[in-house]
Amino acid sequence: MSHAAEAGHGGTLMDTGASHDRRLLPDRQLDLGQPGMLGLRHEWAILFQCVFFLLLLDFFVLRKVRSNLRNHVALTIFWICIGMLYNVHIWYLYGPDQAIYWFSGFTLEWMLSMDNLVVFSLIMTTYRVPACLTRKALFVGIVGCVVMRLGFFLALENILKHEKILQVCMGIVLMASGGHAMFEDDNEGDVVDTYVVRATKACLGSRLEQRYDTETCRLFVYQDGKYRATLLVFVILLLEITDLMFALDSVSAKIAAVPNQFIAYSSTVMAVFSLRAAFFIVHDLVQQIEVLKYGVAFIVAYIGVQLILSTFRYVPEWSTCAVSGLVILTCLMARCCVPSKARSN
Repeated sequence: MSHAAEAGHGGTLMDTGASHDRRLLPDRQLDLGQPGMLGLRHEWAILFQCVFFLLLLDFFVLRKVRSNLRNHVALTIFWICIGMLYNVHIWYLYGPDQAIYWFSGFTLEWMLSMDNLVVFSLIMTTYRVPACLTRKALFVGIVGCVVMRLGFFLALENILKHEKILQVCMGIVLMASGGHAMFEDDNEGDVVDTYVVRATKACLGSRLEQRYDTETCRLFVYQDGKYRATLLVFVILLLEITDLMFALDSVSAKIAAVPNQFIAYSSTVMAVFSLRAAFFIVHDLVQQIEVLKYGVAFIVAYIGVQLILSTFRYVPEWSTCAVSGLVILTCLMARCCVPSKARSN
């Protein structure tokens, strides 16, 4: 009996020791304020260091990569591999269960963010953002996304109280934008004549410069004794507002699917880098294949309908990916079927 008791006691000690081989994650509530580097928990310190390093890598190195479809595909694969390396880090520190949750959050963020890419492409096309400024707009968008998503997780309960109202408003705006883009002439009017730009001009007055700074690529220009915001600032704000609306859906879905908020947030942040690279693939295809303009406009209008319907009944997360893939495939088939002479005419 004594040997059995000792064996049982020894087994308990071994199990306890094994359990301490893995670090303990923060609990479900987002807790940043425990001892560690700069007053942060060890996990958050590592995450923010990784994000800072990746932002520097993107700003100083990767932005010099030549802009073409092949390089954009390569960069997308590169960022996905970076995300998987971080997933290996999660596996090593916290075990396979948390690593599976992290991978699920990463995949879910991709599924829920495909509509963002389509809407972003429509915004860039509608406001005729120069190619030299597109990278800068999205880089600033990444920084804003990282900070904004953190705020979402911190104030999740208060935000979700108004989720349905915001979704309906955003749905109406997207339906109107999709319809306008579908029937708008490519050469009709100027970018400063759009309703949103005129409304912004009415609010900011002379503080809004009605042009892009394509020479020095600055957000603000100094003119007539004061600083003025260029149209790029307006576009960045529009991208952030759009991401804010879509983040309501993705954050609430991820909290429901991923039990730990640190895993949910870190998988979101790592997915954003690869999604930014994937945007250029979508945008390149839209620019090169004219018929995709109408497909993107239809998808945007469908996303608006989906946002409104989702406030009344459940809409599967994969429906946007399925509809987007089907529409894009249809557009590509239509382009292949139409003779080149007909397209030129």
